[in-house]
Amino acid sequence: MIAPRMSDRQFLQFQELIYKRFGILYKEEKKDMLQAKISRQMRSLGVESYDDYLEAIRGGDDENWSSFVDDITIHTTNFFRERNHFDYLRKNMDALLRNNPLVRQRFEIRAWSSACSTGEEAYSLAMVLREALDERISLKILATDVSRGSLARAAAGWYRSEIRKDAEPYFLQKYFSREDGGFRVNESLRRCVRFRFFNLAEHFPFRNVFDVIFCRNVMIYFSPEMQQALLGKMARVLPPGGLLFIGHSESLIGKQHRFQYVQPTIYMR
Repeated sequence: MIAPRMSDRQFLQFQELIYKRFGILYKEEKKDMLQAKISRQMRSLGVESYDDYLEAIRGGDDENWSSFVDDITIHTTNFFRERNHFDYLRKNMDALLRNNPLVRQRFEIRAWSSACSTGEEAYSLAMVLREALDERISLKILATDVSRGSLARAAAGWYRSEIRKDAEPYFLQKYFSREDGGFRVNESLRRCVRFRFFNLAEHFPFRNVFDVIFCRNVMIYFSPEMQQALLGKMARVLPPGGLLFIGHSESLIGKQHRFQYVQPTIYMR
């Protein structure tokens, strides 16, 4: 079954649905990409009409919706991606603790991997913080995403042997075990990370502040209005001295925010 070409009206309906739910803006030049993704989902369900498929997922609370979300969102990631961010934490932990005394006061550091995909970023962050911190300081990482499929893979903590090209042998030996031809994150590290479904376009319900936020390669998919709103919400859940890391293709130039520039893609509240 070959789906017909998506009309401009249908494209606008899907564009509006995605934007309202996630703040992700599929621009006109990405119409063919979106059509290909939706057509693939339609074939799997045996649906021939874009209108019928839209009606099938509009409720947003079933397996069809989850499959749609998994397909339209980006899951490109790897261990220690954009490595300079992890190097910065390794080399500047004393400064982080000095600028944010809450960590030592509560003997706990709280980090948020806000678009964690299949978990590589969250586990990389956990390993680096565990190595850089005094063992008396406990580590809590919240890792969130809108893809339930990615979250399930992240929570399982199993990765193909190809991760050896990204993760140093020291980390593989200390924090992983060999299993089924790949690597499984050790239970001790997995206990430090909680994986949860969360939509960045929604209200932030967090009661406890974070000390480190990774929100990398996310804002590039949002409209300017959504970017501005997201920066405001993140500032409210970081204490003075807390750190925000954004992607290398992103910048806060031209945006109103409450962060101090540290170096490219790294900011302090």
